[in-house]
Amino acid sequence: MQWHTPIGYRIEMGKIVVNEEKAKLVQWIFSQYDSGTSAWKIANLLKEQRQENANGKVSWTHVSIGRILENHNYLGTEYYPQIIERELFERIQKKREAVRQELGREKYRKSHKSTNIFYGKLVCSTCGEQYRHYQPHNRDKGKQTARWKCKNYLKNNRLFCSGGYITDEQAERVCVQAINELIDKPQQFVRNGSQRTEYVKVPTAEERKLEQQIREASEAEDTEKLTRLLFQKASAAYQKLEIDDREMLTKQMEQVLAGRKYLTEFDEELFKLLIKQMQVDKTGTVNVVFLNGYSMRISYE
Repeated sequence: MQWHTPIGYRIEMGKIVVNEEKAKLVQWIFSQYDSGTSAWKIANLLKEQRQENANGKVSWTHVSIGRILENHNYLGTEYYPQIIERELFERIQKKREAVRQELGREKYRKSHKSTNIFYGKLVCSTCGEQYRHYQPHNRDKGKQTARWKCKNYLKNNRLFCSGGYITDEQAERVCVQAINELIDKPQQFVRNGSQRTEYVKVPTAEERKLEQQIREASEAEDTEKLTRLLFQKASAAYQKLEIDDREMLTKQMEQVLAGRKYLTEFDEELFKLLIKQMQVDKTGTVNVVFLNGYSMRISYE
């Protein structure tokens, strides 16, 4: 499996090193929050300063600032050099927890299972698009339940993608079964098992569209357009500079699984720590992809 480095780091000779310029930006964000500036205000200041994020875009929100402030990698790990001092980091976490309690978010978190946890995780194995959460119309309430469908399910009021749908309860059951399989046979699915399967990345809708345009330009022998599209593809690949971190994530998964007992209900924490993606298929199965890139297929119907 592959991922992108957090802001403040870069890849050099296959290793993660500090990006001095961006590391100073990360330190500035922590300092601002520590001095009382809200995450919302910090995001606006960064946009005013035209500062680029980890994706090279001037796009900041209080959510993205929050992710930076809660990223433990900045404390230094086996793979990440340290950027933020532990004392400052822990002080920030206490402040953020106090803000959540003041705004009543802590009560909401404990008393409700948020369906938002599956956003970005559920994708369509047919077209590669993410899933959206659809609530039944008022006239259908009582007959139908909320469920997840492909974003491409309808286009121009017509059925566009025939990918399957899945409910919150079904998604949770799939996660419980997948994690219990890991707990039961960790060596089979986490490290050296012969039955493990490689993670197959589902292309996004944008990637599929670009590939189609490249094929059409090639067939039409439109050299100018083909060159432009190939350059666009190469640029996108360069912006997604990635490294193979499978070994690191495998070790992390083994640590998370150590001493775990079978789940009897959905565990949000383990879901976040172990599962990268859930590829929903119209046959009523889900290909559950773990953080280290290996996967297992589970039926939910």
